[in-house]
Amino acid sequence: YLHPLGESHLIGFGYETSSVVPVGNKEPVIQTEGIKISLFDVSDFANPKEVDTEVIGGQGTYSPIVYDHHALFEHSEKNLFGFPVIIYEKEEGQEYSSYKQDGGMIYEITAEKGIVLKANLLNKVNQSQQYEDWGTMIHRLIYSDNSIFTIGLKEMKSYHMDTFKETGVLSY
Repeated sequence: YLHPLGESHLIGFGYETSSVVPVGNKEPVIQTEGIKISLFDVSDFANPKEVDTEVIGGQGTYSPIVYDHHALFEHSEKNLFGFPVIIYEKEEGQEYSSYKQDGGMIYEITAEKGIVLKANLLNKVNQSQQYEDWGTMIHRLIYSDNSIFTIGLKEMKSYHMDTFKETGVLSY
């Protein structure tokens, strides 16, 4: 997903990818890794430049932002952009990535500063949990006045806009 930032920049949300040649094959395979945020300078539209990047998690990491622009949280006055995310990471010695956390991430993104993590709103997870729980994971982030809200199927949490400290939980 590409989102405009001012007159001369775009924010890209997608996947980090790599080209891998599997054992016994001659043809490379494109493999996705974590969620990638890219900041592009498109002031010279014929020659766009990637000026900053951030990669979240490893193979299997997922966010609806890559296919649904409604998943993007935006507070344009504060240059804040966020989205729900499910994080998978590969631990040392593992062949495949495993589930780590889910929740929301909020970044300040500007042409001058680039991509800066402002809030990690990830849920605490039981270490024995192997997969994300659809009922407790965050599906949307919104704001009202000076509060940010994370919305899931079973609960909603509120956070102070400036400190990102949790201020309340509503379970339903």
